[in-house]
Amino acid sequence: MSSETPAAVKGAEAVFGDAWTVIQAMAKDPIGAQASECARLGPARALNVGGLLAIIAAIASTIGTISGVSAAFGAFGGFGRGGNSASAFFQVLFTTLIFLVVAAGVAFLVRRLQNSNAAFAPDLFTVGTAALPMGVAVLLAGVIGAWQLGALLSVAGLVYFILLLYTGLTSLAGLTVRVAPLVVAAMLVIGTLITQALM
Repeated sequence: MSSETPAAVKGAEAVFGDAWTVIQAMAKDPIGAQASECARLGPARALNVGGLLAIIAAIASTIGTISGVSAAFGAFGGFGRGGNSASAFFQVLFTTLIFLVVAAGVAFLVRRLQNSNAAFAPDLFTVGTAALPMGVAVLLAGVIGAWQLGALLSVAGLVYFILLLYTGLTSLAGLTVRVAPLVVAAMLVIGTLITQALM
């Protein structure tokens, strides 16, 4: 038998390694590192890292949401009940992922209207890096369970989410400061409407 590591495993290890480097860099300088890390990775690696960070953020946010609802209402709505809790988990995870993908898609479509050669990598990397602090904040809020502290953490996460979306759209995607706020609003509104329609 060959002792060589399969290419798929090597590829996954590389993506996780890149993602961990990005997380470390953004922990020190969230705003500045977003642009520099995307440029360092290049389009293909940035696309993979953005997707992975979005998945991690969605999982963290889902765990936090389920934990918070379970702590507040017990088995209300099926949370905390064997199979139903698993169903609720995957429903929240699915809708969160859809929201993030739609948000990235909105930004991409706007840029594609301006430039037919626009790539999807900056948009997904922007959304992934912006969503991660929000996901961590929701996770901590749900695990801690203290409503006041949890609310503060959620607000802090939301602020970072919006700020990093705006920064990514201007520094990575090349949108102007006049257009970027409108696109951020469209990303949030359209993403919310579509996820609500799917729930």
